[in-house]
Amino acid sequence: MSDNLSTGSALINKNDPLCLRINLSLASLDDLKFYGSTKLHLYTDEDAFDDDLYSLFHYDFAGWKSSHFEHCGLRLVQKLRKLLRQGGVYMAKSKSDEVFNNLANALKFEYEPWTDDQKLNALREDPTFSFTSPNLSCKINSNPDLYKIAYYNRQKKITNNPPHHQLASAIAQLQLSLLLAATTLNQTPSRTHLQTCLNLRD
Repeated sequence: MSDNLSTGSALINKNDPLCLRINLSLASLDDLKFYGSTKLHLYTDEDAFDDDLYSLFHYDFAGWKSSHFEHCGLRLVQKLRKLLRQGGVYMAKSKSDEVFNNLANALKFEYEPWTDDQKLNALREDPTFSFTSPNLSCKINSNPDLYKIAYYNRQKKITNNPPHHQLASAIAQLQLSLLLAATTLNQTPSRTHLQTCLNLRD
Protein backbone atom coordinates (compact mmCIF):
# COMPACT_ATOMS: atom_id res chain seq x y z
CA MET A 1 0.00 0.00 0.00
CA SER A 2 1.37 3.42 -0.93
CA ASP A 3 2.07 6.11 1.64
CA ASN A 4 -0.62 8.24 0.03
CA LEU A 5 -3.30 5.66 0.72
CA SER A 6 -2.15 4.74 4.20
CA THR A 7 -2.08 8.35 5.41
CA GLY A 8 -5.50 9.13 3.99
CA SER A 9 -4.17 11.80 1.63
CA ALA A 10 -6.55 13.18 -0.98
CA LEU A 11 -3.82 12.81 -3.62
CA ILE A 12 -2.90 9.29 -4.71
CA ASN A 13 0.34 8.60 -6.62
CA LYS A 14 1.34 12.23 -6.18
CA ASN A 15 4.76 11.75 -7.76
CA ASP A 16 3.40 10.13 -10.94
CA PRO A 17 1.38 12.67 -13.02
CA LEU A 18 0.03 9.97 -15.33
CA CYS A 19 -1.40 7.91 -12.45
CA LEU A 20 -2.25 10.82 -10.15
CA ARG A 21 -5.76 10.48 -8.74
CA ILE A 22 -7.71 12.59 -6.25
CA ASN A 23 -10.27 11.83 -3.57
CA LEU A 24 -12.62 14.81 -3.80
CA SER A 25 -14.17 14.15 -0.40
CA LEU A 26 -10.76 14.66 1.25
CA ALA A 27 -9.32 17.30 -1.08
CA SER A 28 -8.22 20.70 0.19
CA LEU A 29 -8.09 23.80 -2.02
CA ASP A 30 -4.35 23.25 -2.47
CA ASP A 31 -4.98 19.62 -3.48
CA LEU A 32 -7.44 20.71 -6.17
CA LYS A 33 -5.04 23.34 -7.52
CA PHE A 34 -2.14 20.86 -7.54
CA TYR A 35 -4.22 18.21 -9.28
CA GLY A 36 -5.59 20.59 -11.90
CA SER A 37 -2.17 22.09 -12.64
CA THR A 38 -0.53 18.67 -12.89
CA LYS A 39 -3.13 17.37 -15.34
CA LEU A 40 -2.88 20.55 -17.43
CA HIS A 41 0.88 20.06 -17.82
CA LEU A 42 0.36 16.37 -18.55
CA TYR A 43 -2.12 17.10 -21.34
CA THR A 44 0.29 19.69 -22.75
CA ASP A 45 2.97 17.02 -23.09
CA GLU A 46 0.66 14.17 -24.13
CA ASP A 47 0.15 13.38 -27.80
CA ALA A 48 -3.61 13.02 -27.37
CA PHE A 49 -6.30 14.73 -29.41
CA ASP A 50 -10.03 14.61 -30.13
CA ASP A 51 -11.80 11.66 -28.48
CA ASP A 52 -8.55 10.41 -26.90
CA LEU A 53 -8.02 13.76 -25.20
CA TYR A 54 -11.64 13.84 -24.10
CA SER A 55 -11.32 10.33 -22.64
CA LEU A 56 -8.34 11.46 -20.55
CA PHE A 57 -10.20 14.55 -19.35
CA HIS A 58 -13.36 12.57 -18.58
CA TYR A 59 -11.38 9.96 -16.62
CA ASP A 60 -9.17 12.39 -14.70
CA PHE A 61 -11.95 14.80 -13.73
CA ALA A 62 -14.84 12.40 -13.19
CA GLY A 63 -17.08 13.69 -10.41
CA TRP A 64 -15.84 17.26 -10.63
CA LYS A 65 -18.40 20.03 -10.32
CA SER A 66 -18.08 23.69 -11.28
CA SER A 67 -17.12 24.51 -7.67
CA HIS A 68 -14.10 22.15 -7.88
CA PHE A 69 -12.87 23.87 -11.04
CA GLU A 70 -13.49 27.26 -9.46
CA HIS A 71 -11.13 26.37 -6.60
CA CYS A 72 -8.37 25.75 -9.17
CA GLY A 73 -8.43 29.42 -10.14
CA LEU A 74 -9.68 31.20 -13.24
CA ARG A 75 -6.37 31.37 -15.13
CA LEU A 76 -5.60 27.66 -14.78
CA VAL A 77 -9.13 26.68 -15.83
CA GLN A 78 -9.01 29.02 -18.83
CA LYS A 79 -5.78 27.37 -19.93
CA LEU A 80 -7.30 23.91 -19.49
CA ARG A 81 -10.39 24.86 -21.53
CA LYS A 82 -8.23 26.36 -24.30
CA LEU A 83 -6.03 23.27 -24.46
CA LEU A 84 -9.07 20.99 -24.67
CA ARG A 85 -10.73 23.12 -27.37
CA GLN A 86 -7.57 23.37 -29.46
CA GLY A 87 -7.03 19.64 -29.07
CA GLY A 88 -10.44 18.79 -30.50
CA VAL A 89 -12.79 18.74 -27.49
CA TYR A 90 -15.70 21.02 -28.28
CA MET A 91 -17.01 23.47 -25.74
CA ALA A 92 -18.25 26.98 -26.35
CA LYS A 93 -16.06 29.91 -25.39
CA SER A 94 -17.99 32.00 -22.89
CA LYS A 95 -17.53 34.72 -20.31
CA SER A 96 -15.00 34.23 -17.52
CA ASP A 97 -17.63 33.54 -14.87
CA GLU A 98 -19.05 30.68 -16.98
CA VAL A 99 -15.82 28.84 -17.72
CA PHE A 100 -16.15 26.62 -14.64
CA ASN A 101 -19.60 25.49 -15.76
CA ASN A 102 -18.26 24.87 -19.27
CA LEU A 103 -15.81 22.26 -18.02
CA ALA A 104 -18.24 20.67 -15.58
CA ASN A 105 -20.93 20.40 -18.27
CA ALA A 106 -18.47 18.91 -20.77
CA LEU A 107 -18.05 15.95 -18.41
CA LYS A 108 -21.76 15.14 -18.63
CA PHE A 109 -21.86 14.34 -22.33
CA GLU A 110 -20.24 11.93 -24.76
CA TYR A 111 -17.53 13.19 -27.10
CA GLU A 112 -18.81 14.81 -30.29
CA PRO A 113 -16.57 16.16 -33.08
CA TRP A 114 -16.61 19.87 -33.92
CA THR A 115 -19.05 20.84 -36.66
CA ASP A 116 -17.92 23.13 -39.49
CA ASP A 117 -20.06 25.95 -38.08
CA GLN A 118 -18.45 25.57 -34.65
CA LYS A 119 -14.96 25.67 -36.17
CA LEU A 120 -15.91 28.72 -38.23
CA ASN A 121 -17.26 30.57 -35.20
CA ALA A 122 -14.20 29.72 -33.10
CA LEU A 123 -11.83 31.09 -35.76
CA ARG A 124 -13.93 34.22 -36.26
CA GLU A 125 -14.38 34.98 -32.55
CA ASP A 126 -10.70 34.74 -31.66
CA PRO A 127 -8.00 35.48 -34.28
CA THR A 128 -5.35 34.00 -31.97
CA PHE A 129 -7.16 30.66 -31.77
CA SER A 130 -5.77 27.69 -33.68
CA PHE A 131 -6.29 23.93 -33.52
CA THR A 132 -3.51 21.58 -32.39
CA SER A 133 -5.58 18.53 -33.37
CA PRO A 134 -4.06 17.15 -36.63
CA ASN A 135 -7.49 15.86 -37.61
CA LEU A 136 -9.15 19.27 -37.26
CA SER A 137 -6.23 21.08 -38.90
CA CYS A 138 -6.49 18.75 -41.90
CA LYS A 139 -10.24 19.38 -42.21
CA ILE A 140 -9.73 23.14 -42.01
CA ASN A 141 -7.09 23.05 -44.73
CA SER A 142 -9.45 21.12 -47.01
CA ASN A 143 -12.35 23.54 -46.48
CA PRO A 144 -11.90 26.78 -48.51
CA ASP A 145 -14.00 28.94 -46.14
CA LEU A 146 -12.23 27.73 -43.00
CA TYR A 147 -8.83 27.83 -44.68
CA LYS A 148 -9.23 31.50 -45.66
CA ILE A 149 -10.08 32.55 -42.12
CA ALA A 150 -7.25 30.44 -40.61
CA TYR A 151 -4.82 31.99 -43.11
CA TYR A 152 -6.05 35.51 -42.29
CA ASN A 153 -5.64 34.79 -38.57
CA ARG A 154 -2.04 33.67 -39.12
CA GLN A 155 -1.32 36.90 -40.99
CA LYS A 156 -2.90 38.99 -38.25
CA LYS A 157 -0.99 37.13 -35.56
CA ILE A 158 2.29 37.89 -37.33
CA THR A 159 1.37 41.56 -37.79
CA ASN A 160 0.56 41.91 -34.10
CA ASN A 161 3.82 40.29 -33.03
CA PRO A 162 6.49 43.05 -33.35
CA PRO A 163 9.55 40.97 -32.27
CA HIS A 164 9.06 38.68 -35.26
CA HIS A 165 7.87 41.29 -37.74
CA GLN A 166 11.12 41.53 -39.69
CA LEU A 167 11.47 37.76 -39.91
CA ALA A 168 7.85 37.44 -41.02
CA SER A 169 8.43 40.04 -43.73
CA ALA A 170 11.51 38.20 -44.95
CA ILE A 171 9.62 34.90 -45.10
CA ALA A 172 6.72 36.57 -46.90
CA GLN A 173 9.14 37.97 -49.48
CA LEU A 174 10.71 34.52 -49.92
CA GLN A 175 7.28 32.97 -50.40
CA LEU A 176 6.40 35.57 -53.03
CA SER A 177 9.68 34.92 -54.86
CA LEU A 178 9.03 31.17 -54.87
CA LEU A 179 5.50 31.60 -56.17
CA LEU A 180 6.66 33.99 -58.90
CA ALA A 181 9.41 31.56 -59.90
CA ALA A 182 6.92 28.72 -60.10
CA THR A 183 4.57 30.85 -62.21
CA THR A 184 7.42 31.80 -64.55
CA LEU A 185 8.13 28.10 -65.07
CA ASN A 186 4.43 27.53 -65.79
CA GLN A 187 4.12 25.40 -62.69
CA THR A 188 1.23 25.64 -60.25
CA PRO A 189 2.45 25.57 -56.63
CA SER A 190 1.02 22.56 -54.88
CA ARG A 191 -1.23 22.92 -51.84
CA THR A 192 1.38 20.98 -49.85
CA HIS A 193 4.04 23.50 -50.82
CA LEU A 194 1.82 26.43 -49.88
CA GLN A 195 0.96 24.85 -46.55
CA THR A 196 4.65 24.22 -45.81
CA CYS A 197 5.33 27.91 -46.41
CA LEU A 198 2.49 28.88 -44.11
CA ASN A 199 3.75 26.59 -41.37
CA LEU A 200 7.11 28.34 -41.50
CA ARG A 201 5.36 31.54 -40.55
CA ASP A 202 3.83 30.20 -37.32
